[in-house]
Amino acid sequence: MQIDDLVMINKQYGHLKGNDLLIKIAELLNNAGDKYPDSLTARLSGSEFVLLIKSITPELIDSLGIHLQDKLQHIAQTLQFNNDDIAHIGIVTTHSHRDMAELLSEADMALRLAQQKGINAYHIYDNAQNNHIQTHGSEEWNKIIIEAIEKNCFQLYFQKTVNADNQTSFQEILLRLNYKSQLISAGVFIPMAEHLQITRFIDRWVINTILSKIQAGTKSVYCINLSRDTLQDPAFPVWLKEKLSLLSTKHQSQLVIEVPEYNVIRELAEYKNLLMMMEPFACQFSIDHFGIGFASMAYLRDIKIDFIKVHGSYASNIQDNNDIINYMRQIINTAHNLDIKIIAEGIEEEKDLEILQAMKLDYYQGYFIGKPEPDEQ
Repeated sequence: MQIDDLVMINKQYGHLKGNDLLIKIAELLNNAGDKYPDSLTARLSGSEFVLLIKSITPELIDSLGIHLQDKLQHIAQTLQFNNDDIAHIGIVTTHSHRDMAELLSEADMALRLAQQKGINAYHIYDNAQNNHIQTHGSEEWNKIIIEAIEKNCFQLYFQKTVNADNQTSFQEILLRLNYKSQLISAGVFIPMAEHLQITRFIDRWVINTILSKIQAGTKSVYCINLSRDTLQDPAFPVWLKEKLSLLSTKHQSQLVIEVPEYNVIRELAEYKNLLMMMEPFACQFSIDHFGIGFASMAYLRDIKIDFIKVHGSYASNIQDNNDIINYMRQIINTAHNLDIKIIAEGIEEEKDLEILQAMKLDYYQGYFIGKPEPDEQ
């Protein structure tokens, strides 16, 4: 578990409240560990803690993550912080033959992915298919990723989004890394790229590749997800503006730029600046993973976007869940009143799709609609 910017907390709220936060997080982890024999809580650094638990069953790991996430929000509210988002959690499982350096590397990857997911989020790292590349250090990862960009070692995958008539409307871009005859998932290399602050270079590679496909005559509309690193890059809007100015209006409209809601909120000024600079162009904008951790949708009135993609957890839990159904209706009404179209993601079952279609969403995506397929070119 890592506290988000402890230095800023000390500066904004004072060292006494910063110390209170450290004490409460230590108590939280100690109390969580007390439920299991032979557990150990330790402080790794100024802002990092670790909880080691022996013999926890896989069924309980997710419950532990949810418990810690809920308690972090409670701590933030108890200490009267302006923002509930105070820490993130990376979880990894192990066996007796694994060494500590390997475990900490995997836990760090899980933490980086959790930091992309939402407020006080946790992420469970899947090391079932563990291989050597996953435990490389930062310097090795930096070399691998930069070399992949320079030598075009990434593999594009496309997952379709359909409209109410089941016609393909968009192709969402997913990424894999080709490395020594292995195909490495984004869940492995993107967290480390985020940590190294080099995802901006990956984003530019993806955009260049897709724009080349568009100029070559493809008719598809592509959704490209931007990282927080790219949003923070002041040169990016200028770079994208130059790229789009070389395209016709029709070709510009084949690009949908997606940013996860969590990053939109954290970098709202930068996101508004990007939208403003892209106004002369026909490219479209979407907010991805919408609805996780943010009670208010008021900020949507201050920006002009084309789509919101509701987080897949809503689609997968919508059956017989009136709370989610009511919340979805609220999202739909608010968005449609602002002339924003709604995309449902994470649709895994036919029954979920039927319920969502009855609610008059605009577009649908998920494994039931279509699994990611590799680019054939």
